Amino acid sequence: GYTLFVGERGQGYATEAVRGMAAWAHEQHGVRLLVASIAPGNLAAQRLAARLGFQRVGGHVDAVAGPEDVLVWTLPP
Repeated sequence: GYTLFVGERGQGYATEAVRGMAAWAHEQHGVRLLVASIAPGNLAAQRLAARLGFQRVGGHVDAVAGPEDVLVWTLPP
């Protein structure tokens, strides 16, 4: 997970961080599938995931956070 302070939001930091993490995981460890669990009401995180290419595949109930969407992003080979 991650948090951006209000004044730092909307500047592309989360997009850059997730892309960088995905690239590192792919290059260093051959990871091809990323999974995200995001609350349906977290619209900023939902939009970020959609922009990056995550697709909703289902949902689950987190013991602490409650209902969440499960999304996956398959990286190219």
